Parts: sequence; structure tokens; C-alpha cells
Amino acid sequence: MPGATPATHIPTAHPARLEAVGRVRRLAAAASVVAVLIGLSPAAAQDERTVAAQAHAIEAWLQSNPQRAVDELQALTAHADPTRTDELRYLAGLEAQALIQAGRIAEARELANKHAADAQARGDPLLAAEALLIRSGVQWRTGDAATANELALNARAALRDSGDLFLEHWATLAAGIAARARGQFEAALENLHASLARSRLVATDSIRSANVWVW
Repeated sequence: MPGATPATHIPTAHPARLEAVGRVRRLAAAASVVAVLIGLSPAAAQDERTVAAQAHAIEAWLQSNPQRAVDELQALTAHADPTRTDELRYLAGLEAQALIQAGRIAEARELANKHAADAQARGDPLLAAEALLIRSGVQWRTGDAATANELALNARAALRDSGDLFLEHWATLAAGIAARARGQFEAALENLHASLARSRLVATDSIRSANVWVW
């Protein structure tokens, strides 16, 4: 888990801003609960022996043991179907989150760079957006909330109407958290509302831990 979110001084002379802070905190708590209880991928309904289902299971405990999660996700990726690009993005996204949680920043950067190069070679905008999100997480972990926010917003714009709920949810959460850290409470509210909306689009029995929230 990274260092504490930078403290924001809130003058008592501005009650409207205090109310905005309270709304952000309440919405953040709600988003965290929804993210834990609501799955975002229909793949969770598949047989438990499938790669996707195993990845969902890992995601449920990723925060508590990110080092182990990295190892298991890399093993799953080695056996994944190379034609299932959506599945490969999901696995890579979880691996990136686990690497950042574990403090393995150099490896996360390397994964983002590989994604960016592969995306350019293939003309894959979703892979390029995932690279942006990994870089956003790295910047957040290293204390640069401004750059983290910019990268997350760029990813969110690129993912508009993409249909990839995993990436769209990740982008809105990342942008909301970074905006909150910078004291941009209205922007944080807008992004957190968007993340909740995406969480509600697909309701399965899958359990999704809110990994992005602890960056």
C-alpha cells in the first residue's frame, strides 16, 4: 500500500467546499463497496477451471498478497489463449495492479512500455489505454498525483464507449482518486459517479476487489 494521500487543507470559511469533501468521501466509500460486490466481466460465470475464472478468484485476494498474485497471474498468462485479447488485457491489468501494490515499480513500468509498443504495432487502442492506466498507477504510487490524473483522464477519453468495462471502471476510479488527492472535489465526484455506473452495468456472482482504490 502506498503512502498516505496528500493532506488537503480545507478552510472552515468555505462550507460549500466542506460539503463537497463530505460528498466525495461518502461516494468513495460507496464505490469501494460496489467494486467489491459487483463483478464486471461475464467470464466469471464460466467453469472454475478456466483462466478467466481463476483470474477472478485471484483478484478477490490480490490486495492481501500481491507478490503471490503476480506469480499466479504470470503463470495463468503463460497458459492463456493468445487469441483472447480481452482475457489477456484483464490478466495484464491485474498483474500490473499487483506489481504496483507490491512496490515492484520498475516491472510495472516495463509492462506499460511493452503494452504501449505492442499497441502501436497492432493498432490496438484498448491495449494503449491499459498502458496509460498502468503508468497512471505508477505515477500515483510514486507521489505524482497530477500526472496520474492526466494519464487516467487520457485513458478514460480513449476508452469512451469501448465496451471494456474492466478498463473503463479502472480509468474512472483512477481519475477520481487522483482528482481527490489534488483537491479537485467536483472532478472527483464526476469520476466516482462514472465508476459506480460502470460497476452496475454487469451484475454477476463474481467478487471484484477494489485494487485501484489503494494506489
